[in-house]
Amino acid sequence: MLVALGFLSGCSSTSRDVTSDARYAGGYQAGQTYRLTDNASLIVAAADHWQTGARYYLTRPACADSIPNERPDDKPIASLPPGARLRITRLVAFHTSPTSFYWHDLIHPLATMLDGPYGGTEVDITEISHHTFENGLTAITAEPSPDCLELVGNQGGGQSR
Repeated sequence: MLVALGFLSGCSSTSRDVTSDARYAGGYQAGQTYRLTDNASLIVAAADHWQTGARYYLTRPACADSIPNERPDDKPIASLPPGARLRITRLVAFHTSPTSFYWHDLIHPLATMLDGPYGGTEVDITEISHHTFENGLTAITAEPSPDCLELVGNQGGGQSR
């Protein structure tokens, strides 16, 4: 019976807002503004895969080519140029169990696009971020990847780089 419950629990997932919990920040904070340092592909998801509330996400152009095979219902809709700006709005922990009796959080940074025809659109920027496993939290945090994002300002009055 216990084994059966373990297998059943292995299929579940939930999400929660962790924006205010500094342990999950990984370098991102609400209000920070970043600019793209390289092209990025804007994808509209067929479903809210990670229970973040966002239906759009950014990925690297090379990765966008594999979307039809990996997520056939998701569609690339635009290519964003270097210089496009994003403001971090929140961090969401997607809690999943990849195997029975093992749980971890996958942190998804969400940002609002500030420029172009998709300005005002909230996007998940996990796929253009760097990931680190934090053993004490049993979480995979996301931090800005320098080959994709550059910090250009803090709405909260902090220092920019």
